[in-house]
Amino acid sequence: MENLKVPLPIDPYLDSILKAGQIHSTLLIKASPGSGKTTRLPWAMAKNLKGRVLVLEPRRLAAKLAAQRIAQEEDFEIGAQVGYHFRYEKKISSNTKLIFYTEGTFLRTLIHDPHLNDVDMVILDEFHERHLETDVALAALRSIQKARPGFKIILMSATLDTKIFDYFEDSKTIEIEAPRFQVDIHYLPNQPSILNEALEVKVKKALTTLPSEGDVLVFLPGMREMLKTQNYLQDQFGEVHLLHGELSKEEQDRTIGPGRSRKIILATNIAESSVTIPGIKFVIDSGIQRQAIFSPWTGLKTLTDKPITQSSAIQRAGRAGRTSDGICHRLYAELDYKERAPFTIPEILSADLTDTVLLVSEIQNELLWFTPPPPEGWNKAKILNQKLGSLDAAGNLTPLGKKMMSYPLDARLSRALVAGENLGLPQKKKLLRFISEDIEGDRYGTLMNRLSGYIKEEGSDSSPWEKALL
Repeated sequence: MENLKVPLPIDPYLDSILKAGQIHSTLLIKASPGSGKTTRLPWAMAKNLKGRVLVLEPRRLAAKLAAQRIAQEEDFEIGAQVGYHFRYEKKISSNTKLIFYTEGTFLRTLIHDPHLNDVDMVILDEFHERHLETDVALAALRSIQKARPGFKIILMSATLDTKIFDYFEDSKTIEIEAPRFQVDIHYLPNQPSILNEALEVKVKKALTTLPSEGDVLVFLPGMREMLKTQNYLQDQFGEVHLLHGELSKEEQDRTIGPGRSRKIILATNIAESSVTIPGIKFVIDSGIQRQAIFSPWTGLKTLTDKPITQSSAIQRAGRAGRTSDGICHRLYAELDYKERAPFTIPEILSADLTDTVLLVSEIQNELLWFTPPPPEGWNKAKILNQKLGSLDAAGNLTPLGKKMMSYPLDARLSRALVAGENLGLPQKKKLLRFISEDIEGDRYGTLMNRLSGYIKEEGSDSSPWEKALL
């Protein structure tokens, strides 16, 4: 990438945001996509505060790219003044002033430092996505703010729920509008023979209608579809890249940096928000995202493909209008778009709360909820943790629960791992590798099959494992 710091729409607002941050305990930044809020604002704050500034991102790739971009613009070594931290990867030092976290990793840091004594400010980016971890983090941060009046919180989003204004006692809203370019939206005709074609076929047809100059960003549900589409397009369209969280620095540069010819970038919803990918003039949107859904029948998470909301579709289309006029091809009918939900429902209202109950018991902070979890779901999660042995009858964390919390896994898998230790299974590292591989790929069902096979391979009685997994 070029080491250039180009002007961004947020730049003229930075001084007024800094002044507002000195007066108010909370800032609500409503900024349109492409404004530069993810990179320019955090470093401006970090330069002017004594303690650390933390930024919470919903995805690893967004956290990594934002930190790398700031380091590049300021001519820093990544991990020195600016760094990032998420599962299996950490680039920080004792002198790091600005740290980008994924929300899940941040919540685990609260176990060891529930009051964030060396932190002056926490910024929640892309707050509109409302993942379960987002709401838990905000509730914990509000309790810290109550105890430490000088502690600052910033929420950044393209849209803001008006209820958030009543949640904070002392807040100021700042709206930033980036220059908007025209994006022409195209839909498929409402004909089953066309709508039911394979995704890779629909993508190829859309590509053939686009002008020959300008990079293309294609939104697909998951890695399986990305690889299939890459193989289908490679011979005819040349540079077809995959954008995902496991890219090396060199692969990142090849994927999102300037290329010698037109690039086609295949991605999931990780490219929906946060850091701008330069050169994108065209978007092809499958209209689908893959989500981990909690099944009350099995007690496990299962992956399912769901239509994205209208707000997500608007975010995706906006990627084509960041730097110039663009085109977005939606691979579904216009009637389909109009019947979709307008916004994402907060995950806390439907998620499995087993891990959340365990985490809250370990953090031991009183949480001040923006959207309270459903009482029935919370009570069920407490009962399940008591059955697992991680909480006692009074709802306090047990020694077994503490041991389970030492693993970066959900409660059932942590309990299974502890059960394996108690059984004296000799190949703990092998099981951890199995778990890590499948959790990273979100293949929960595959993991259960591997776990079953592992038990048989070791010749152990499977009943304690089954009981641990409930």
